[in-house]
Amino acid sequence: PENAKTLCVVGTGVIAKLVVEYCRPLFSAGAGAELVVVSRSAEAATKFGNFAAGFGWELASDSPAEGRSRADVVVTCTPATTPVVPAVRKGACVVALGADGAGKRELGPGVLSGDVLLLVDSAAQCLRYGEAAYKGNKVTCTELGAYYAAPTPRKPGQTVVCDLTGVAVQDVAIATTVRDAVVKPAWASMFSCGLPAGV
Repeated sequence: PENAKTLCVVGTGVIAKLVVEYCRPLFSAGAGAELVVVSRSAEAATKFGNFAAGFGWELASDSPAEGRSRADVVVTCTPATTPVVPAVRKGACVVALGADGAGKRELGPGVLSGDVLLLVDSAAQCLRYGEAAYKGNKVTCTELGAYYAAPTPRKPGQTVVCDLTGVAVQDVAIATTVRDAVVKPAWASMFSCGLPAGV
C-alpha cells in the first residue's frame, strides 16, 4: 500500500532477514518505519529485532498480535502447518512465502475471505498446496504475470494477498543474477592481468 509504515514479519530465519533488509527502502524514509516481529521464541524475536534495527527499523512496542492486526504489510516466512496469521486489517498487503509444499499453511480464513485480491505465482501449484488452496469460495486467484499484463485498479480497502510457492523461472532468474554478479567479475579479474588483447 502507498505510504506503508508498518511491516510485520512472521518468522525469523534467513528469508525473514532478507525481507527486512530489502523491504526497508519501500517504507517511510527516516524515522517512522515500524517493524513487528512474530516468532515462536521471544529470544529469537529479540535477536531478530536487533538485526533489523541495523537497517533503520523501529521496533513496535505493542504485542505481536496487536502489531500484526494493524500492519500495512505482513510477510510470512515459516514452515507452519496451521495458520499463524488468523486475520489482517482491511487494505493490508500480505505476502505468503512459507506454504510451498503439501501440508503447509500460514494464513487463516480471515485473511483469505471477503474482499481479497489474490495474486499467485502459479495457479496450478497454489491451488494444490499453497495458501490459495484454502481461499473462500468467492475469492478468485490471478497469476502475477496476467495481473501485470492487464492490471485492474485495486478497490479502496481491498486486501491484497500474494501467494508464492516458487516456480522454476524464479530460480533461473536468481541463478542468472548470481552468476552475473559473481562469475563474470571473477573471470574478468582473472584476465585483466596485463595480457595482450586477444590472448
